Amino acid sequence: MPGQNQRLARGDVLLGYQKFIKKKWGADGLEACIKETGHDFSMYKNDKWYPNDWCDDILKWMAKTHGIDYCRQLGKDLTENVGMIEFAAKIMGIERVLDRGGDQFKRSFDFGQIDIERTNKEARVIFTDVSICEEACMAWKGGLEGIMKITGAKGTVEEVECQLKGSSKCVYIMKWQ
Repeated sequence: MPGQNQRLARGDVLLGYQKFIKKKWGADGLEACIKETGHDFSMYKNDKWYPNDWCDDILKWMAKTHGIDYCRQLGKDLTENVGMIEFAAKIMGIERVLDRGGDQFKRSFDFGQIDIERTNKEARVIFTDVSICEEACMAWKGGLEGIMKITGAKGTVEEVECQLKGSSKCVYIMKWQ
């Protein structure tokens, strides 16, 4: 069992990484990831908790071997490809999806905090103690872009503050029409 202070992610997050890698680079790409990171996806279970460092290891492998933009694409892909939720998200709209964002974050990660301040056609998404590497920041940005896509909102996501660059938090501004 991981230590009390260890940052954890649910297995469904890691399995989402596996699906993305296999979709982008096939079985050979997946095998290369497993070989280089030492993380065997076959051991992961959706409802179990694993060290989030494993997610970071995979993101770093992805950035090193294919480019950091794939970390953003991974975050977007994980958000967009969750089946029936896309249908529900379009009905609910971006505002209601964002209102539930903190709860969804807590279902997948046991560390950090996410706060969402929403105004008309804009949201300030604040992550505290979440990213410990640039690759993770890119994945979070991609996840927010994915929220916009699944809700049918057209707009932008911009990171305006980053803990890795000296801020006390990471802040993303989402704007939509």
